[in-house]
Amino acid sequence: MLSGKIPKSFGHLNCEELYLSSNKLTGDASILLRENATMTSMILSWNRLDYDLSKIKFAKNLAFLDLSHNRIRRSIPKQITELDNLQLGYNLLCGMIPFGGKVQQLGARSFVHNLCLRGAPLPDCN
Repeated sequence: MLSGKIPKSFGHLNCEELYLSSNKLTGDASILLRENATMTSMILSWNRLDYDLSKIKFAKNLAFLDLSHNRIRRSIPKQITELDNLQLGYNLLCGMIPFGGKVQQLGARSFVHNLCLRGAPLPDCN
């Protein structure tokens, strides 16, 4: 089991898939989500990651991203509409879910149990 902050050296990984789920990683994972990364799939669920997702610029190759069950905060960037699969449930995200791409096809399960997310595919708050 890995614990603590993600080492800066991980930012230089040259791989297509990264699976770091179910650890005790903390802090900012943006070094892994850099714009020029070669990864197509990244699973960082079930950690203790805590950072502002709204400032992330995703790699063009990234198709699958699972950041569920962390402490990720702020809003979701528009760029997520380019992903094929996305899991952001059980975080501290707020604001509107970006519209377009495949986001609305993902279903509410991809976004449930956040602080104050709204918009499709989540049901309306009444």
